[in-house]
Amino acid sequence: MGGVSNFIYSFHMPCFILLSGYLSKGITTHRTKEIDTLLYPYVVFQILNFIFTYLTGYGHGSINLFSPAYLNWYIIALFFWRLFLPYFQKMKKVVVIIILALLWLLSGYGVPNSFLSFYRIFYFLPFFMLGYYIDDIEQVMIKMSKHTGVVVAVTILIIIGVFALSFDDRMNVIVHNALAPDAGYKKSILSVVSKMAGMGIQFVMTFCFIYACYLIRRKLTGFNKWGKNSMSIYIVHGFITLVLVPVLISKINVYLGLSISILLSALICWFLSREMVVKALQPLLNLNDICSRLKINIYR
Repeated sequence: MGGVSNFIYSFHMPCFILLSGYLSKGITTHRTKEIDTLLYPYVVFQILNFIFTYLTGYGHGSINLFSPAYLNWYIIALFFWRLFLPYFQKMKKVVVIIILALLWLLSGYGVPNSFLSFYRIFYFLPFFMLGYYIDDIEQVMIKMSKHTGVVVAVTILIIIGVFALSFDDRMNVIVHNALAPDAGYKKSILSVVSKMAGMGIQFVMTFCFIYACYLIRRKLTGFNKWGKNSMSIYIVHGFITLVLVPVLISKINVYLGLSISILLSALICWFLSREMVVKALQPLLNLNDICSRLKINIYR
């Protein structure tokens, strides 16, 4: 399972965050919308995660608002990334690139991940800004379509490499540390080099995965709804997986568990993307929505 886990880490959050940056175009100033749709659900789901952990014993929910619970790190990270945007817009891109490189490099040394997930914030910031700077991602995909053979070959080579290295327990740990922003650098130059190599792999695999989604989207338009309602899927699915993994998946055969995980993932995405479910979740995800229902205006 180490190879599967490392393969998923090579693109899933970098891809999600690059697209988050792409969809953040047009943000030129600080907005109350970030309070409504990011800070508010962050606080709400911190409380819900704490209650969930207290009642079930699963997860790592904490009432400490400065220690993001499970998936909550992405919400507070997105808040900070959008907070940075108006400042980055005033700088030349080359200056921004230098700042991003320095923040990414230096954050690996002693920046605590537990406090507001600062390490993850700086680790993934380059992906967010890359997405923000891409003018038209569909045009990028069209250009990649002219080199489909190369894209497929590179993807296969990276997958083979990740799985091959993951078979050895020691190398599996190195690969995981290179691709997963769970912590900063270890006390060796190898750790720094592997982190750099890991980020390079993530950049390549991110575009390869987006290209695969681009090809699928042209044939299966039903997946568009999953993307539209991705926040409700992301923030709620954790409560389901926190129970399913220890209760079911971890207790059965590895390959059977993987098959069931893929099937359940599709079912969870389908269910949580239903308009009925999304509408029911809106009071938890949007401060403006619940204020409108209660006829309260907090921005007077």
